[in-house]
This record gives sequence, structure tokens and C-alpha cells, in this order.
Amino acid sequence: MRFSKLGFSALMLFSCGTTVLKAKTKDVRPNFLVVVVDDMGYSDLGCFGSEIRTPNIDKLAQNGIINTNFHTSALCAPSRSMLLSGCDNHEAGMGTMEGVYTFEEQRQSPRYEGVLSSKVTTIPEVLREDGYDTMMTGKWHLGDEEGHWPYDRGFTHSFSMLKGGGSHFADRKGLMRRDDPLPYVEDNHYVTSLPEDFYSSRFYTDKMISYLKENRKSGKPFFAYLAYTAPHDPVQVPEAWLDKYNGVYDLGYDVLSGQRMQGAINKGIVNGNVRVPMDHRNYKPWNELSSSKQKYLSRSMEVYASMIEYMDQQIGRVFLYLKKSGRLENTYVIFISDNGSNPKPHDFYAKLTNDMSYLDSFDLSYDNIGRPNSFASIEYGFAQATNSPKHYVKTTSGEGGVNTPFIISGPMIAGQGEIKHEMITSMDVKPTILELAKTESLPKYNGIEVLPERGVSLLPYLKGNKGAAHDKDYVIAHEIFGSRYIRVGDYKLTNIGSAMHFGDDIWRLYNLKDDPSETTDISKKHPEIVRDLLLKWNEYKNEVGIIDYL
Repeated sequence: MRFSKLGFSALMLFSCGTTVLKAKTKDVRPNFLVVVVDDMGYSDLGCFGSEIRTPNIDKLAQNGIINTNFHTSALCAPSRSMLLSGCDNHEAGMGTMEGVYTFEEQRQSPRYEGVLSSKVTTIPEVLREDGYDTMMTGKWHLGDEEGHWPYDRGFTHSFSMLKGGGSHFADRKGLMRRDDPLPYVEDNHYVTSLPEDFYSSRFYTDKMISYLKENRKSGKPFFAYLAYTAPHDPVQVPEAWLDKYNGVYDLGYDVLSGQRMQGAINKGIVNGNVRVPMDHRNYKPWNELSSSKQKYLSRSMEVYASMIEYMDQQIGRVFLYLKKSGRLENTYVIFISDNGSNPKPHDFYAKLTNDMSYLDSFDLSYDNIGRPNSFASIEYGFAQATNSPKHYVKTTSGEGGVNTPFIISGPMIAGQGEIKHEMITSMDVKPTILELAKTESLPKYNGIEVLPERGVSLLPYLKGNKGAAHDKDYVIAHEIFGSRYIRVGDYKLTNIGSAMHFGDDIWRLYNLKDDPSETTDISKKHPEIVRDLLLKWNEYKNEVGIIDYL
């Protein structure tokens, strides 16, 4: 840890008296704004080939770098633990999420605590120790009991929703009865009510701007973590935005999937090797649905698209404030989605908790989709289409679950508007920020020895001094709820698992260079690669403490 830059840098004693003149030196280290969106599909941004209007995020990409090969977890909370800690989700205590799909042996393991572990440090903890102002607004999902809030994990100021999702309006309706009403906290106290006109994306933005205004008076550099809950289900948007995309999705998800693939090719996001995933094992082709089901899903997708455009507008407000206050030029902005698009139907959570009667408390009518007390989602077909040309969805180890957009802009980022395709991970974000802030990881925090980061700094790669962030033999692996994969170079061995009901628990091998859409299993052609990757998988599993479901 470095000592404060103020120190004794300007101490002057006049020869004839006792007057001491103190002069402040401005802390010119860079600021950081990390924007995390929730369950957004791989191709949902305009700059990734989407029909959804995202001008502010697109401009961020024009001023910075897109990476098309950024890997996270397949689920919200584990992704956030990896991002903030730089460690594997099991090391960070997030081998599970809210106790779902766990059994007794896992519950006894510190790797499956379901809260952010004290054995890791977070980005704000390290930066706050070194003189940064740290702030967050939005979704936390890393511990909802006192002692595990953002305030307890390094954030000087925070306004957060503690759970995984729920209503975007003031009614605070939870995804499940046990989360109703949704718990919100500001700093170290509960928020008992929300303003009548509350809408998540707007309010989180308002709060973040208020924190940034307060920070401006302090003269400290800042780390700001803006974690939107959009476009997580239920799909909801302010009334004036409900009809922005009327009719756009009437042709259905099969058509949209092809349009998105072509859009991604046109934007340079993917190459011509991609194919539209045609595996409909988990959902019916569009033309086999009833007209009422088509109408419901296309309307849900319209609202989903409006949520993303509305969120983009709010992100633009933060950029505009930073520009007007003269701080945007010295701010690194990182934009990611925590995982791929969400396939769950609206009744998934009620079934998960064996509480179907909870749905009776909502107005589930077609006319109420997107409004307060509604509960609709885009379901598997549109989730797959919004991830196109990646295969599979959130909760799975397919690329559609774990490969999400990554955009970074800032003073030392070389190659404005460049698109990079080399593999990077969410665990690389923390080491990168710490290097840019000219600070170091803490070997101990609160008297506890903490784990080192698994990620590496991306700075040499982003500055153009290095062709790839990781060596060609770098091993990347991940597991959550039995869905798992391991990858070295272009070869990825993946097992979708069965815990979240979308897989068959078979290991498949893909060459992502030749087949980035994961459409052709080549495991029988290359048994030697399968054997090697399985050996590496077992090494990783033992290292991070995975306890199998099998």
C-alpha cells in the first residue's frame, strides 16, 4: 500500500516565525467507471450488430476498444464475485448462489458460502485503502445479511438492491415470495420505501451522479461501480417507452437469430465461420407456436429491447456529467454484461420454490406486459436469438452463457474503435484496474491472509504492446451448478450439465476458431485432446474446491 500523496509534500517554514504553510497536491491518478448490465445478450448492442438503439454505448466503443472474447460466469452472482475479486468464483465463496441447487457437503464448504468470501479482497477495498473514493449503485447479489453489504466490502457510498432481481418499479415485488419485498440498502442501513416514480435504471443513475458530485468536492480519484438490473426479468419499462419497438419482433426468434448473426458479421464482431445454432431441443421453432404465444413473446421482446435502449440513455447521462465536470478524459470506462441472455419463463422461480400461488399476486395479462406488477420474460427462443451467433444461454457453459461484450475506453487505451478477438476474462479486470491506479494487491486485509488474483493485467495488451493477454497454453475453466467447461487455446471441452435442466451431462469438444457457434462436436475425432483437457479439468477442480453434483 502506498502512503498518501499529500504527506509532507509542501511543508515550508519561514525563518522568522512559526507559520506553517500547507499546500495540497492534486491526486491525478485515473478514475474508473465500471458498468455492469444484467443478463444482456451477446448481440444486443448496436456495435455488436443489433437493431436495438444503443448510441451511447456505441460511442464508447468508437472511442475505445471492443473485445469479442470476454468470458464471465454463466450466472449473475458468480460473475460479480470474479469481477470484483479477480479470483475464481469458488475461491470467492460463490460456488453457489442463494443456496440454490446445493447439497449438504457443499453447504459445509467455504467455497459454497453464497456470500463474498473474506478470503478475497475487492477492487474497492484495495483502492479505498490507497486513497480512492469508492461508490456503487444497483445490484449487489453477493450477500444480503448485514456484514456482507457493499458498505462492508469497500464502498464508501452505495445504494443497492441486495437480491438477484425483481420489479424495476417502486412496488419492490420479488422474483420469489421469499424476496418480496425486495431489500434495498443505502450505505449501512435498510431503505424502507422507494419514491413513487422509481424505475431502476433511472434511479441508479441519479444516485451515481449524486455520488460523483459529492466526490468532486473531495479531490479524490474515484472508483464507481454502476450495476444495472436491466434487462433482467421481469421485462419492464416506463410507460412512455412501452411501444418503442412495436412490431419489430413479429417474425419471431428464428428470423431474429439470422439477422443478428449477419449484423455481427457486418460489424466485424465475428467472422464468416459462424452459423446460426439450430438446436431447438430446448424450445420449439417459431412457426410451431400458437399465435397467442407468438404475440406474448414478441411483445415481451419489444419491452426487453426498450429496457436496453432506456438503459443506454441513462448511461449517456453519466458520460455527459463526467464530460461537463471535466473528468471524463481521465476516466477509464469498462462496460460488460454479467452473463448471456436469460431463458427462464416467468413461472421458473415459482416452480423453483414450489410456490405457484405467488404468481397470483401479479397481473399476468398481455396488456400489462412491461408495466408495474407484470411478470414476463423473453424465454428461451428469444434468449438464444439475442445471444446469436453464440450457442446456448445464461446458466450454461455454452458460449452464449459465458461470452459477453466487453468495451473499455480511457487515456492509455490504444487503437480507438479497434475490435480485438483474443480471450480475456472477468478475473482480469481487477489486476488491470490496480495497475492503472498504480497500486498493488493486499496480501492481508482485516488481519486475514487473502488469495492472490487469478487474472492478469490487460494493460500491455490494451496498449498494443502485446498481441494477446494470455499465453497460448493458458487454461480457463469454470463451473456453476454442474455446468462446466475447460479451454486451452482454440479447443473447448464443455458439459452443459443437468442442474439447470438445459443439458444432458455429456462432454463435447469444439474448436472455437473453426466453429465459434459450437455447432459441431469433434470429441470422437480428437480423443487425445479430450483426455488432456479432462486431466486439466480435474487439476482445476481440485485447486478451486469444486464439489461435484454427480
